[in-house]
Amino acid sequence: MRKAVLFSLFILLTVMLIVSCSNDKKTNPDTESPTVTITYPPNNSSFVLGTVINIVAEADDNEEVDNVKFYIDGVELYEDTNDPYMYNWDTTDLSGSHTIYAKVTDSSENTSTSDIVTVTITDSVEAPNPPSNPNPQSGATNISTNTTLSWTCTDPNGDQLTYDVYFSTSTNPSLVNSGQSNTTFNPGTLNDETTYYWKIVAHDNHSNSTIGDVWWFMSNNQPPNPPNNLTPANNATSVSVNTNISWECCDPENDPLTYDVYFGTSTNPSLVNYGQSNTTFDPGPLNEANTYYWKIVVQDDYNLIIGDVWEFTTLITGSSTVTDIDGNIYQTIVIGNQEWMIENLKVTHYRNGDPIPNIIDNSNWTGSYTGAYCYFDNDYSNRDKYGALYNWYAVDDSRNIAPAGWHVPSDAEIMELEIYLGMSQNQANSTGWRGTNEGSKLAGNEGLWSDGALESDPEFNNSNFCLLPGGGRRSFGHFVWLGADAQLWSTSQFESNSSGAWIRYLYSNNTDVSRGGAYKYNGYSVRCVKD
Repeated sequence: MRKAVLFSLFILLTVMLIVSCSNDKKTNPDTESPTVTITYPPNNSSFVLGTVINIVAEADDNEEVDNVKFYIDGVELYEDTNDPYMYNWDTTDLSGSHTIYAKVTDSSENTSTSDIVTVTITDSVEAPNPPSNPNPQSGATNISTNTTLSWTCTDPNGDQLTYDVYFSTSTNPSLVNSGQSNTTFNPGTLNDETTYYWKIVAHDNHSNSTIGDVWWFMSNNQPPNPPNNLTPANNATSVSVNTNISWECCDPENDPLTYDVYFGTSTNPSLVNYGQSNTTFDPGPLNEANTYYWKIVVQDDYNLIIGDVWEFTTLITGSSTVTDIDGNIYQTIVIGNQEWMIENLKVTHYRNGDPIPNIIDNSNWTGSYTGAYCYFDNDYSNRDKYGALYNWYAVDDSRNIAPAGWHVPSDAEIMELEIYLGMSQNQANSTGWRGTNEGSKLAGNEGLWSDGALESDPEFNNSNFCLLPGGGRRSFGHFVWLGADAQLWSTSQFESNSSGAWIRYLYSNNTDVSRGGAYKYNGYSVRCVKD
């Protein structure tokens, strides 16, 4: 009795579930149409009379595909209920143009049809079309010695094709590969500056063939890529005096490369090593606070590439750093009882964050009686090497252009530096050219200075102050003396309300230091000293 009751309950629940699903479909019917696409044959393809074409369709639905029907020339010929959906169409006695489409029906009787595909059934087998679109193009020159040949080819009947490749330096090229199915061929490494000839013969599977034209090109070994990814980075500072230099370089044809290394303190560095195969070089121990220049000349068996001239500046033992409001970091060094920046200032904001005007126009520079800066020749590329040029009004501004804890030196503070380097008190107090070789001691980076007595002095840059020939901007706005002169502002005026202020001046052909006055609206370099 109990089993009979349980069975009756099971039947009742099943009926209820079926009724519930049926009611749900009536309440929420599926109205989304399925999709169907003919994936084979391609549209506008051709086939030989009698070919059995395997028509393939892809169908999809949000619930379930019920069937796919295939139509030829609008007539339903076949219904398939299983994925993949296919129909093998026998084209015997069916020459001419025909249309194919598929119609899909889902489980809710929603339908849709595919796009129409047109095929042509020919009663004769045609040969392949001539090979075309050669790469390299026929008549091309300067082609890599590691090139790969390629072409395109089609068949009017849609037949699968194979290819014979003919290639050589003769105008009647030799067979080098036969029966390949792909449309590329690698002939291997070619000779430089050589004319090559090639052609393709295309075959279908009905013993038909088409001989292509003879194409030609001229090979030319490609040069190496320029050296890159150098270490130290270009314009790097604080570089160890025990550094090695390194670089990367590659060749587009993977030719073996050799390198000539040029290195020195001149902007036109000298050859120091020839024909090395590795990409590092040890220049030996370097001097502190010096700027070094280097370049790499790379060669393969046929070409030579000259790299750019790069530069870096070595670290000074015992040096420190200070950072301005713009985030520029400067090396500093203690000389006597003073700590100096050993790089020219390049800040563009006052210490409180206010911008310092960058004046480019000559007439505006001449008429400015407030703080301003510029770069030599208004060329930003001079910034990292030489710093900025400031008028005296920027130097004297109460908002301060020096980093916190630092200031632009007075005339007396520069005298203290000169006296520490060997100048007498009487010489320091005088004007014009004073002292002996204190200018050479203050100057640095001989490669930037014009040839002359200053950089020839044996004590050149022995203070590590490293003053550079950053030139200046005169009162009429024009730029002068880059590479020959260095001028430094002090905060000191000639006298109260004077139109001029004290500067220091180094010249490439003098070893001493000039002290004199300059108009406040001139543009000169700035060094800072610690409070």
